[in-house]
Amino acid sequence: MDGHIIKVIKNADSIVRFVCSSPGSLMCVVGYSSEKVNVLNLAIGEATVIHLKFSFMGFGRAAPSGAYKMVSINPSSCEILTVGDGVGWRQMQPLPNNMSYNSSPVVVKGVMYLMLASQLNGDNVICFDLESKEWKGGIKGPPNIQLHRFDITLEELNGALCMLQPEVGNVYHGTMSIWLLIDSRKGVWIKVYSIPVDPSAYSPIMPLRILHDNGKLLFYVTRKFDEFAVLQIYDPRHRTFTDAPKMLAGDNGGSINLCSVHLDSFL
Repeated sequence: MDGHIIKVIKNADSIVRFVCSSPGSLMCVVGYSSEKVNVLNLAIGEATVIHLKFSFMGFGRAAPSGAYKMVSINPSSCEILTVGDGVGWRQMQPLPNNMSYNSSPVVVKGVMYLMLASQLNGDNVICFDLESKEWKGGIKGPPNIQLHRFDITLEELNGALCMLQPEVGNVYHGTMSIWLLIDSRKGVWIKVYSIPVDPSAYSPIMPLRILHDNGKLLFYVTRKFDEFAVLQIYDPRHRTFTDAPKMLAGDNGGSINLCSVHLDSFL
């Protein structure tokens, strides 16, 4: 075992369906059939249970206050909760024009991003400021991409918003493009990777960090249904894959997330 177990939580659900981390020490875990969230404090090994308002949610850290906030969303209403303030859920502005969404929310530097199922004034991604609790302007996606597809997802990568886009076929066959948003006001994206995808893998790749070593990418993938996820490093110069020096420990086959502040321990 290469890591240390800091907290074991007995969950009524056998599989974790949603794991959401944010820069800092807190992480959210939600079970498949559960209507509650376990907020884990990784620094002290404690867990706080919060009851969900709606099943679709985002979690992250507001800026500049640094407060951890949870956003619970459905098409007609939204509520927000500040972790630890004792106030509970509060109503906030609903999604503009009752818009629907394609992917789970992602929080980057205090802003929550949602991929829209259809364009809003020509924009494909909508933004919510956790500090002001307001929906902000939208962002256009990368050029020449069919963004209505449900296999395009948003993630956080090295402190920036990234978009995962299958180039050929779907996420399980062909290549996976990874775009980084470099200017949110102008909607400027750059393609940083075009990665060959193993058609036999059980799940699509999940990028974790761009390394300082010639732009190599640390990611994880589940190769088979009955196997644990593995950490790998992709070298874009030689288009080769190698296993990370350290492996993941424990039963992480259902869902996995790594705290970005501790990723270097796997290298």
